[in-house]
Amino acid sequence: MRAHNNGNASVCALNLLKIVRGEVAYERTKGIDTKYIDQMAINAATLSTVDAQHQLKVFEPRIKVDSYAALADMDREGNVSNAFILSHKEGYR
Repeated sequence: MRAHNNGNASVCALNLLKIVRGEVAYERTKGIDTKYIDQMAINAATLSTVDAQHQLKVFEPRIKVDSYAALADMDREGNVSNAFILSHKEGYR
């Protein structure tokens, strides 16, 4: 997930958001943190969104976040998901 010579930026961004923090051996800070799992759904949605934006900023400089939505499911499951609209930064493809 470097700025050059590393495949499609959109695919790299999607893969980055699927990684759990600590999963990559020599990049322990890469990926979404799981400490939000046991928090209230609305707090977890906000914190995981901020974390995801930070991950994209640090590890995928070719992508910018145009907009996002944190979706907290208030049913018994307490599911949280994030929806991002991403675009390529100027000069990257």
